[in-house]
Amino acid sequence: MKNKKKLILIGGISAAAIIAIILCVVLIVNRNPKTGDPNGATGTSQEMTAEEPNVDEIDGSASDGETDDQLPDGTVIIRPDENADGEAGAEPSGEKADEAAKPAEPQTIPDETDTPPGGVTVGGEMPEPYNCGTAGHHCDGPETHAYLTNLELQGCPYCGSHSCASFYAQDQWGNSCYTPSKCPKYDIHKDPAQYCQDCGKKLGDGRNGTCVQFVTEDACPNCGERVNAWTCHSCKK
Repeated sequence: MKNKKKLILIGGISAAAIIAIILCVVLIVNRNPKTGDPNGATGTSQEMTAEEPNVDEIDGSASDGETDDQLPDGTVIIRPDENADGEAGAEPSGEKADEAAKPAEPQTIPDETDTPPGGVTVGGEMPEPYNCGTAGHHCDGPETHAYLTNLELQGCPYCGSHSCASFYAQDQWGNSCYTPSKCPKYDIHKDPAQYCQDCGKKLGDGRNGTCVQFVTEDACPNCGERVNAWTCHSCKK
């Protein structure tokens, strides 16, 4: 009976010792070796704050302590723009600012009615028709008047008159238009615009008995024959 009580007592002590050892091991494992916090926390967190650099201090230290030549390579110093009154961000004053503020001068649009005589006008009064002042002339400009005056001086190639009716013919618009067929002695075969005055053939492209002349030596595009310059040519085929 006594031996059983001893065994029970020894077993209880042994169990208590084992439990105590297990508890110690668990506490040792969970303890943070750096902070000693049994809960395994990493300690009280410290907030990180970044202070905004003072531009005046940076500018003052650079200007008081070191010049730009003494600063290390790659150092960039940013300074705020200042005007004459020392206010940053203000617009610079001077001639450039005055020029920018000066409004653009308005441009004068030319008057459409200021048109030289004989010109075309858009709006306004129409100019008076050209008048050369020569009886029988219906010239539309000084060029036409000069051409008719030369015809009168040379005389008509058909009748020889210096006042031939062909000089004073008019076109569908009522302007002077030299028309040789209006001459009473007009001969179509003597008209260089209708018949060749060298060979007497009707003018054309060389086909069907017509005559053609080339300004340079060339091959006729219709028959291929080589033709000298200013030579009458009629295709043989």
